[in-house]
Amino acid sequence: MHKSTFELLGFSDRQPIARLDFVRDAHTAPAAHWNIHAERGTVSRLLGRTNPDHAGVLSALHFPVGGARMRPCFEDFLQFVILEFQIDVFPEALAVLAEGRERWRRRQVGTLVRDAPDEAVRVLRELGYQISTPTTGEHKPNSAALQHW
Repeated sequence: MHKSTFELLGFSDRQPIARLDFVRDAHTAPAAHWNIHAERGTVSRLLGRTNPDHAGVLSALHFPVGGARMRPCFEDFLQFVILEFQIDVFPEALAVLAEGRERWRRRQVGTLVRDAPDEAVRVLRELGYQISTPTTGEHKPNSAALQHW
């Protein structure tokens, strides 16, 4: 996945309320972030005083949510909409979302293990697993991926 957007739009005006963006190669904003489309004078004034290059618009702020590996999934976004806006759904909808969320998180855990195999080995040993070093030698952590905003 290189880019994704989940967006909640208003019913009548179709204007954005909230948007969850992911851009793998982002440089000026966190790779995964929320944009909240709601204006508040206090935030605009603070941005105007502290960051004169900023437009002072709350929706232009990028709230980080854990980077490429730990970003929320589509199921998180759907459950947020269902619960917070009390959307009617089929009785099994939340269970289906929970299953999808588990699949997503298991996949992300695997990716994180590839980024930090030393940490995975440490935790597995704490749990009592016996881990041996591969014949090709230890795999080094991917610090660039772990540090990426």
